[in-house]
Amino acid sequence: MAMKDISATRLERAQELLVANGIDLMILTSSVDMLYLTGFTDEQRERLMFLMVPRPPREPVFVLPSLYETEVRTRTPIKDIRAWGDGQDPFAPVLDVLGSLGRQEPVIAVDEVMFARFLLPLVKRVRAAWTSAASVMVKLRQTKDAQEIAVMKEVGRLTDEVMARAVAACRPGIEELTVAQLIRKSFIELGAEPTAVVPIVATGPNGAMPHYRAGHRKMARGDLVVMDFCGSIDGYWSDMTRTIGIGEVSEEARLVYRLVAEAHRAGVGKCLAGNTCGEVDAAARGIIAAGGYGESFIHRTGHGLGLEIHEEPQIVGGNPQVLEPGSVFSVEPGIYLPGRFGVRIEDCVVVNPDGPATELTHFPHDELIIV
Repeated sequence: MAMKDISATRLERAQELLVANGIDLMILTSSVDMLYLTGFTDEQRERLMFLMVPRPPREPVFVLPSLYETEVRTRTPIKDIRAWGDGQDPFAPVLDVLGSLGRQEPVIAVDEVMFARFLLPLVKRVRAAWTSAASVMVKLRQTKDAQEIAVMKEVGRLTDEVMARAVAACRPGIEELTVAQLIRKSFIELGAEPTAVVPIVATGPNGAMPHYRAGHRKMARGDLVVMDFCGSIDGYWSDMTRTIGIGEVSEEARLVYRLVAEAHRAGVGKCLAGNTCGEVDAAARGIIAAGGYGESFIHRTGHGLGLEIHEEPQIVGGNPQVLEPGSVFSVEPGIYLPGRFGVRIEDCVVVNPDGPATELTHFPHDELIIV
């Protein structure tokens, strides 16, 4: 199916959810939400760009700087495009659309990343009941369709290859940053985009900091090395973590690794349609707690993945949200011992209608790899 047709279908579903949630109009700025609904977005800049999605039967409207008009007409299914030029009031076409709603105090949903420079003038000039667009966009984006899953499987395959290259590069004396730069370069060579931030390559005691970024520390014999990185194709992300050993590592390091690997398997095993997010977290966390390291598992078990690296659902203790087919999220238990080492294993999974979840990355992790 062509992207324009996919976008048209998604816009129709968004309008249905507007009705279901009692929302008269949804306004999205440049964001992944705009990308999801139209196939087009850009960075938020100083010029106002709004996708305005009203209840049916009214049609969506794109209000944008005139320099984007040709591109948006070519790439999106939006027919009502209202371009404004430098020196003109960008809010004028926005107010025209709002005036056409025929409601004195409409319910307007806005996305959660809109710059204050755009939102505050709207709130000041328009009497409305303002709310978040999350009730619509989270529902739409959380369940991935077949095309989205196919893209995420492909970027997962490339991430496996990048991990293989990264592991092969690890050896005593090599700097964390050297491996991090190899990771970024490898994604680009394979046709994917790396993250803007430096990948996590955390050696020895640095591995006990879950979000540490690669630095100048050199790998040494006996180190555990935690490598956590992402790549994207067509805006869709992968996310994977592996922990390896440099030379001989301590018996405790091996024990901790075995616990985390078992917790990872237990968590993935609970990723079944009908189970809850909290049940996945409990399965992984219970293994680590039983092994005596419960206080050292200091973060949630996972997070949603898609057009953002962190999105819904949240795989966290007590979350009653039921897993639905097409939901994609990470399972990433870890144990962190400050000043000593850390271990984390992460794969992202797709929940299937029946049977076990599908893992999107497959680089080996059942046994600790020693290089």
